[in-house]
Amino acid sequence: MPDKLNFLNYSKLFFLLFIFAVTFYVNRTSTVRNIQLGEMQSMAEDYFFVGTNLYITGKMFYNNDKIPYVFRPPGYIFFIALVEKLASINNGKDFLFTSKEGADKFAHIAKSAIYLSQCLLLSLSACILFLWASLF
Repeated sequence: MPDKLNFLNYSKLFFLLFIFAVTFYVNRTSTVRNIQLGEMQSMAEDYFFVGTNLYITGKMFYNNDKIPYVFRPPGYIFFIALVEKLASINNGKDFLFTSKEGADKFAHIAKSAIYLSQCLLLSLSACILFLWASLF
């Protein structure tokens, strides 16, 4: 067995795992303790509502709205809809909630999945940046 792997040697692999773990831990801790990605006085809630609407109905705007949400970059909205689809939240059923508790439960599960996905995406981005920087 060769001493070095083709692209990664063992020290790079160690640092790569270390960077992933530290980035994930800091991001998850900040998200849970500081509620960093939580409600922001109507500045960011639209992303969640529009992303969930995209997941449920396949449309980026509500039924009665004639103007799509052009002031919101669509990338994050698609990310939210994709995470909800991959997490199979409610499996596409029972979106008409009979109570506020049912809607709140859905929102809590969906936001937890979104926050976890953001932590993973940030950690993977840090790893990619490390690998790119290590080439120089």
